[in-house]
Amino acid sequence: MGFLKTIYTRIKTVQKEVPTRIILTRLIEYEFHFVQKLFLEQ
Repeated sequence: MGFLKTIYTRIKTVQKEVPTRIILTRLIEYEFHFVQKLFLEQ
């Protein structure tokens, strides 16, 4: 679960820098696909 915490921290950092919801949503989608790819390749 430390992995989810990393994503959460990254999102919080981005939220501080860029308060745009669209960019935040894109980031979450990107992270999700990246995680899926990681798990599939293992």
